[in-house]
Amino acid sequence: IKFPNDAIAVDQDGKGMTIRYATTVDTGTALPATHLSCTNQPLFLRETRYFNCASGICLNNDATPVIDGATISQISIASTDGAGIKWREASKASLIELGSAQALAVTISVSAKANGNEAVTREFTGTYQLRNRTQ
Repeated sequence: IKFPNDAIAVDQDGKGMTIRYATTVDTGTALPATHLSCTNQPLFLRETRYFNCASGICLNNDATPVIDGATISQISIASTDGAGIKWREASKASLIELGSAQALAVTISVSAKANGNEAVTREFTGTYQLRNRTQ
């Protein structure tokens, strides 16, 4: 794993992602000694994976959804190309584009039945700025 390029990995279908980041909590995978926190504490690798599972959106390898009745419908990244910010579907982005991404936008679709009627589906998009990336 090499940062910043491997900080984000997106499933081929664009419906799941792994986010890798540093933490001071010992996860058992130490980052090189040159990577220390501001107070000279060692840093460790943390990986978090979100993906669509049978009944919602699941976290890591757990089949119990963290969001019931929801699916990840799209993941996009924002990167700069000299002419400004460019948004691109993450599953179609190159490793270089993923490595230089400035932001991540995740769209989820949530379905629910209201009073036994037809399911109502709503989409929500959250944009997350990727900061403190070593370039």
